[in-house]
Amino acid sequence: MLCLSKLILAASFLIVDSEGFSPSIYTDKTGHPTIGYGYNVSVYSYESKRITKAYGLLTDILKENHKALLSYGWYKNLDAMRRIIILDLSYNLGLSGLLKFKQFIKAIEDKNYALAVERLQKSPYSNQVRKKASRNMEILKLGGCEKHCKKKYTIEKVIKEGGA
Repeated sequence: MLCLSKLILAASFLIVDSEGFSPSIYTDKTGHPTIGYGYNVSVYSYESKRITKAYGLLTDILKENHKALLSYGWYKNLDAMRRIIILDLSYNLGLSGLLKFKQFIKAIEDKNYALAVERLQKSPYSNQVRKKASRNMEILKLGGCEKHCKKKYTIEKVIKEGGA
């Protein structure tokens, strides 16, 4: 299994690749105040109007979410690439937002990844972040990323070196 630091590193590559960066608070497409690498200020507390340690903030959230997700068997039983996508979703939606996707989670639990993708496609998330959603759905369905990952080599290298 992939060690925590490599799992977080690979998940952060995907997020940084798709989110872009803003040092100041802005309003995202869905009307949420956002800063750094897509850090939703309405989901996670943040006091300042500017950010200087965005990557540390991102990895701290991913570590917290990973720790919380380990209490769910469906997450613990996933391969590294699919865990990375669940971490990405937990960052984008907030952990409580992700856990509201009951039918999606049930499909993941049953290892029915095609159905999980179908459930995700029908969610507002899919329309709000089309490119990211398309990439995430490909990885969920196939367990890897062929078409949409700009950082494919780096992510696969991290995972391969981690023994996943």
